[in-house]
Amino acid sequence: MSVPQAAVVAMRRHLAEVMQHVSALHQLEAVHELHDLRIAIKHLRYTLELFLEAPEMETVLYPSEKTALEALLVDLRCLQELLGNIHDADVLMPTLLKQLGRMAHKGYGKDAHGMPIIGVHHVDLEGCEGLVALCCRIKEQRAQHYAELRRVWERPDRQQLLSDLAKLLARLDTELAPVQEG
Repeated sequence: MSVPQAAVVAMRRHLAEVMQHVSALHQLEAVHELHDLRIAIKHLRYTLELFLEAPEMETVLYPSEKTALEALLVDLRCLQELLGNIHDADVLMPTLLKQLGRMAHKGYGKDAHGMPIIGVHHVDLEGCEGLVALCCRIKEQRAQHYAELRRVWERPDRQQLLSDLAKLLARLDTELAPVQEG
């Protein structure tokens, strides 16, 4: 299998993975699915970068196709970064909430002698307030990243880039198909 043929196979597989996970873009709370989309985009992006640098690809790509692939790489980097920011928020929140729970727990329950914990001095309320404020800010930032992700994904020119990639792969499939002897 030639380098361009291997590129077509790999890019087609990774593009299919991206398209398989695209529905997650329409589900704000699809934490695991959005992470899967990020991984699929990362695979497609790295595959495109690798094969665009291969000298053998120069002979099969038209200059306009190479330009389109480079533009697609810019979009994939942006999408991957936005999805990464969303994922970071999703995995950070449980850690912060666990810490908030530990801090709040000091204000109730029983002490070492089995007596009920009472009093206003057991909980660092200012620290709890700071953690709640941080959680709210992270939630807001995640919402902003998600809105930007949707905006970037739904741009008509970005949609055209994926369509162009699919057309390029179809053209290369045809042109690079091994000639059957017989």
